[in-house]
Amino acid sequence: MSILRSHSREPYHPARGSTRDICMHYGGLLRPSHTAASMIVALKPGCKPLILASISPYPCLSAYKPIPFGFNPPVSFKETSNKYNPENYWWVHRRLKSLLQSCYYSQVVREYINGVRGIEEEYLKPLILEYSEGKCVEDESYSILESMIEAENKLLTKASKAISGKYCWRHPFHTLILKKSDGKAGF
Repeated sequence: MSILRSHSREPYHPARGSTRDICMHYGGLLRPSHTAASMIVALKPGCKPLILASISPYPCLSAYKPIPFGFNPPVSFKETSNKYNPENYWWVHRRLKSLLQSCYYSQVVREYINGVRGIEEEYLKPLILEYSEGKCVEDESYSILESMIEAENKLLTKASKAISGKYCWRHPFHTLILKKSDGKAGF
């Protein structure tokens, strides 16, 4: 997962991103897009694949969650388009993470990232260990997915409230680029 979250320069700030980043953040003409989501698939004979996905943008700011093969998601991805939809899981996360990346060096964002890694440590690490030891984990994946989504949503809401309206150093050009991108998206 750390490779999918990697940036070409550390310490990283979205304003200094590069097209060499695997976890790419929108940056105007030189980076006209961002990582929409990322996924890892583990295959084991006799078991359904173990799929781990961020199911939201910016893997460095997202928890990887187990996605049971062929499942109906417990969150809404309805009416996916290039415009913000407050009922769509991906868009809600995109909006809140845009706010977080504008204050990327803040203590709030550091605590958020540590919290995301803590969620993975608590829920995902035991699941991966069981799978690597030969156990099929599809049945456990459903409840773990729901618990992880709930925990990540709480963490993201808390961080967004803490950072909203708070002053933090923002790169002026990057702030303009984000405002333009966010405006096109409809928020």
